[in-house]
Amino acid sequence: MGNIRTTFYKNPVTNQLEVLQQDNYYAFGLRKEPVVKTGTNKYHL
Repeated sequence: MGNIRTTFYKNPVTNQLEVLQQDNYYAFGLRKEPVVKTGTNKYHL
């Protein structure tokens, strides 16, 4: 398990939080490559 840094933005029109960016890191600081989820399988990791 690693660390996650997420950047949020509060949309002034909808007053909802939106995720602008999410970065995953290993515990020792190396950035993980993003996982691309495709298909209709709802059991992706």
